[in-house]
Amino acid sequence: MTIGSWTIRPIHLAQILGMAALFGLLAFLGLSFTRGEDRIAAIWAANAVVLSVLLRRDRKEDILYFPAVYVANVAANLIIGDPIVRALGLSLANLVEMLLVWRCMVFAGAVPFSPSSNRDLLSFGGAVLMGSVASGLVALLVMWPTGVAEAAMLWWEWVRADALSLVLVVPSITILFQVWRDRSHVNQKQVIETALILLIGTLVSTYVFWQTSYPFLFLDALVVLFYVFRLGAPGAAIGILNIAIIASVATSLGHGPIHLVQGGLSEKLLVLQIFLASSFMMGLPVAAILVAKRRVEDELRRNRDIGSSIMENTRQVIFRADRDNRWIYVNPAWENVSGLAPKDCVGGCLMDSVYPEDLSEVEQKVEQIQQGVERNITMRIRLLHEDCTIRYVEVGLTGLYEDGQYLGFVGSMYDLTSERRSRIALEQSEERFRRLSDSAPLGICRIDALGNLSYCNDFFAALLKLNKEQLRGGAWKRRIDSSQSWPPDDEWSGIGGEDKPFRWNVNFSLPDGSHLKTSLAAVKELDEQGAISGIICVLRDITREEAAKQAIHDAKRTLETLANLSPGGIFRTTGDGSLTYVNPAWCKLASMSLEDAMDGGWSKAIHPDDRDRVWEEWHAAVKIKRVFRTDFRFLRANGEVAWVDALAAPELNEKDEIVGFVGVNIDISDRKLLEHELTQAKKVAEGAARAKANFLANMSHEIRTPMNGVLGFTDLLLNSDLDDEQRKYAQLVAESGHAMMQLLNDILDISKIEAGRVVIASQPTDIRHLLGSCCKLMNAEADKKGLELTLEVDDAVPQVILSDSLRLRQIILNLVGNALKFTAEGYITIRAQLVLGGEKQRDIAISVEDTGLGISSTRMDAIFRPFEQADDSTERKYGGTGLGLPISLQLAEMMGGSLVVHSEEGQGSTFTLSLPLEVSDNGDVEVRRHALPDVPLDFVAEGQGHILLVEDHDINQQLIMAMLKQLGYTVELAPDGAVALEILGQAPDASERFDLVLMDIQMPNVDGLRATRILRAGGLTPAELPIIALTANAFREDIIISHKAGMQDHLSKPVSSEALARMLHKWIGPQKHAEVPVFAEGSEELPPALKEQYRERRAIVLSKVNNLMQSDFLSDEATADLVDQLHKLAGTAGLFGEYELGEQARELESELRRSSEDERLDVFRNRAEAMLGAA
Repeated sequence: MTIGSWTIRPIHLAQILGMAALFGLLAFLGLSFTRGEDRIAAIWAANAVVLSVLLRRDRKEDILYFPAVYVANVAANLIIGDPIVRALGLSLANLVEMLLVWRCMVFAGAVPFSPSSNRDLLSFGGAVLMGSVASGLVALLVMWPTGVAEAAMLWWEWVRADALSLVLVVPSITILFQVWRDRSHVNQKQVIETALILLIGTLVSTYVFWQTSYPFLFLDALVVLFYVFRLGAPGAAIGILNIAIIASVATSLGHGPIHLVQGGLSEKLLVLQIFLASSFMMGLPVAAILVAKRRVEDELRRNRDIGSSIMENTRQVIFRADRDNRWIYVNPAWENVSGLAPKDCVGGCLMDSVYPEDLSEVEQKVEQIQQGVERNITMRIRLLHEDCTIRYVEVGLTGLYEDGQYLGFVGSMYDLTSERRSRIALEQSEERFRRLSDSAPLGICRIDALGNLSYCNDFFAALLKLNKEQLRGGAWKRRIDSSQSWPPDDEWSGIGGEDKPFRWNVNFSLPDGSHLKTSLAAVKELDEQGAISGIICVLRDITREEAAKQAIHDAKRTLETLANLSPGGIFRTTGDGSLTYVNPAWCKLASMSLEDAMDGGWSKAIHPDDRDRVWEEWHAAVKIKRVFRTDFRFLRANGEVAWVDALAAPELNEKDEIVGFVGVNIDISDRKLLEHELTQAKKVAEGAARAKANFLANMSHEIRTPMNGVLGFTDLLLNSDLDDEQRKYAQLVAESGHAMMQLLNDILDISKIEAGRVVIASQPTDIRHLLGSCCKLMNAEADKKGLELTLEVDDAVPQVILSDSLRLRQIILNLVGNALKFTAEGYITIRAQLVLGGEKQRDIAISVEDTGLGISSTRMDAIFRPFEQADDSTERKYGGTGLGLPISLQLAEMMGGSLVVHSEEGQGSTFTLSLPLEVSDNGDVEVRRHALPDVPLDFVAEGQGHILLVEDHDINQQLIMAMLKQLGYTVELAPDGAVALEILGQAPDASERFDLVLMDIQMPNVDGLRATRILRAGGLTPAELPIIALTANAFREDIIISHKAGMQDHLSKPVSSEALARMLHKWIGPQKHAEVPVFAEGSEELPPALKEQYRERRAIVLSKVNNLMQSDFLSDEATADLVDQLHKLAGTAGLFGEYELGEQARELESELRRSSEDERLDVFRNRAEAMLGAA
């Protein structure tokens, strides 16, 4: 909106209209509350409110407030009942007053108005006086009294009311405006305090002005002071306005001590006005004094903080001492100088830290100050730091005196230690430079502006073959060749500035007639005016360098000749890989000319099938600055293919930046042809090896299966009623069968070892238990020959070690078997002890000592070769294949150990197996958790209990059921966990019907763990019905999981009759009056149909593994099916004598379960090789 030359914003227009409305309201209230004997209001706040807004700023457009409030004033007068002329005239009087006060304040420079400024207050008082007087005169003309006395009275009442209102309200509102502007600095506590003070003040003022019995006006004076002292200037404003409002309202309603005044309304209004004026005159000045006092305090506090900050942060030590020279203050910088905290030094004195040799000087200086001889002293002394180092300081002391009496001194201290160190370092640096210059293999000199030499080092003089004195002045220039001059080209401007050395090749003629070629680098020295004051020169002998350049040039020519003669394709490229040079051999190899090969054209000669690969590899090598090596094919113009081996290395400059590549291409077409033929031959050989391995595996299985039957039936015959001759024949059959099996095992073992298919495991092994079981196994043979077989284990040998227990047992049995074979009388002793190996490695040494035939020294090595024994007579007399010791030796070496023999012919032999000792931290736990009670077999009786077998694998079902029936137990079968739950759930007397449950872990539908959890949750307790886990994975985590599920124990597959009998004895107990069967390892004769079924399953699994070995991908479905087949094979292989195959199947199953999809194929291939080898 535009009015004249002013543009009024909508918000400003809204403010003007709002002010007009507020003015009209205040005018109406003022006239209504104080209406009485005349037309003049006692308190006229309307003008004050408008001026409070106008005095906040000086804007010309604010004059628009006046027409608006004038109209509002006229309207209020008309509403109150004034005639139109009076309404217009009195409104004009108010307008004159406001306009005059506003412009006077602007003229006085007091806008914006600050009540805390005495100047502004004086200006405001004068403006109010002028405005009120002028306004009263205008009002007097409008109301036109009848007499002079009445006119004077009327004018005085008007001036008094308006002036009082302006003085009370304008400063108060201005202060409140400032408070509102700074409201962000007000916290909640201040708001609450202000509200409480306002409440108390309001209550007191209300009480004072609501009662008319007592003249308690003086109480409000206390309230005003209370406001002022608690809230400052804002409190004065709030208090004065609060009292004015309460007093005006109460007085207009006929209440308050004002009505105790004798006289009419005019007298009472006069008392009210005087009271309010006195409150204002008392409150605001006090507030101003308090503000000034606070400002002074803040200034003093700020000055104190600045001084303290300076003292606390200066690096100079400042201190003050009393008349006894004891410190009463020392700033924090003292800690850096002395290492002592300032607070700990107060009460001490300067002399406490002075170096002993300087103490007397300091005491003397302090005494001079104390006696007034010297008032200011400066000295350099040494202090002893807390860390026992010496600090060099400069101390200044100034004595303090009053009326001639010594009060102490103040001082400062500056640490010179760093400065002294810098000075010493500079001197040492100059000395080092001199020494460096004299020892440098370069000629260094300084030449002044006239060309005279002022300094040179020894090497410079040596280069010119003169002494330093002979070179001083201009003599050195006479040694420059006549074709050259100094300065170069007779121009100083040819020499670079201080940061840009000038280089010049200069030749010298030496006194002996020879010539010296040098490279000279020179830098100007400039004086303060920028003129050349001298030159620093460095002279380098390049005589040999120039000769070397010539030699390099000659060598380059020779190399180019050789490159042209080379049969290999030599090339060079730029840093980005573009071809710059090729020799003739390269052009012939690629069938391309140099012009066609330049830049990137050489890639066109590469075979299309290799081009992208070679191009990517080439650019990768260029990018990362590495050697490029690859082979590829050139496709020649005539269609021929040439295989090349390309090798290129980067050329780097001194900044390690590639400047090019140099390489060679070698024709390898013939080699590639040979590699192809070799690959085909390798495939044929691998197929033959695989066929051999499969043949050995199949033959092993085909021979073992009937031999198990032969041995089983032979054991049955030996346990039956036979006469002596029959028993003799049966015993011969058994011995021949066992010899046949041993021969087969030895042949297979040596074949696997030679094929590299034997995998050594590392598992916790109870070494004492293993050696003891070997002894027990061989005791019968020793007793038969009348030999004493004993075991000695050193106490230092750990209970559990990490080893391959299966292979360790095989070696021990081989050694003990050999000893039994070749010992006719005497003893055999097995010893185990710790020995110190190489590099402080502890080994476990297991020796087998016998008193047998002994071995000739000439045959010591032969016994460890396959199919050889000590001599031919031994072989004829004692038999054997001669494979036991070679197998034992190779197994020992594969386990990281050794096998040695010490023997004398006729004196017996001692075979010692040494293995690195690896102790398992929790191996004893791993071993014990598999152990069953070591109950003598004589006390393992046949059972009479009823067993529930939960097993999904048909072969295991038949085997375990046969074992249980052989042990005298009745058995009921459940093919999976769901059927087991149905059987046990339908039998409320399950704990009475069944004595024990044998539960397989992995089954379809409901597995063993879930079935056990359901049974235990249903209330079937372990005491009522123990559940034994059947698992092929007897790892610790599997055992823990089974126990948590509610199982009591576990049996590892393959399950043997002995282990099954001991487990049943442990959880069911022995039965009385029963015959005790004796279980020998491998003595169970399995049904032929079951063997055939196992043989078929085994063949299927091995065929599947062999087929997957040729695959490049293992799907989730194929992996899951294979894992299931491996789990079943791992649980049954041991029952058919294939313990290692079962163990390898178990390992492969476990690895496949743990491996991720990305690493599954590699894991399978690594483990499958070992499994096929075990087959």
